[in-house]
Amino acid sequence: RKASSLEMKLPDVERKPPCAKVQELTSKVVHSWPFETFFGFLIVVNAIMLGAQVQYTALNLGQPTPEAFWILQQLFTSLFLLELILGMLAEGRQFFCSSRWSILDVIMAASGVEVIVEASSASENESFGATNFRIF
Repeated sequence: RKASSLEMKLPDVERKPPCAKVQELTSKVVHSWPFETFFGFLIVVNAIMLGAQVQYTALNLGQPTPEAFWILQQLFTSLFLLELILGMLAEGRQFFCSSRWSILDVIMAASGVEVIVEASSASENESFGATNFRIF
């Protein structure tokens, strides 16, 4: 059957659902050099901060830990949680299968959230063990 003159031929364009567009954009961001460099740098800075916190605590036993450590800990945890969420959006279901590092990211982000929750409801001495776990 021939198409009538009123019918328009549209090019065969694959229309992506909105979720696929978000995943594609997020994937471009997550796999970009600036994103990976930023979070690699953040890991190094976080390690230095943890070392400074442990050193301070060892040299000042019985003294309260400065609030700056708590604020930085919350900041790092929030940024690493954001990285994890963006990675999950970018990879979709393949996130957990793509790399063993992904599972480590989940464990570390969950432990960071756990530390914040525990520390907000416990005294400093009780939450010190969780800080030791984060160093691990």
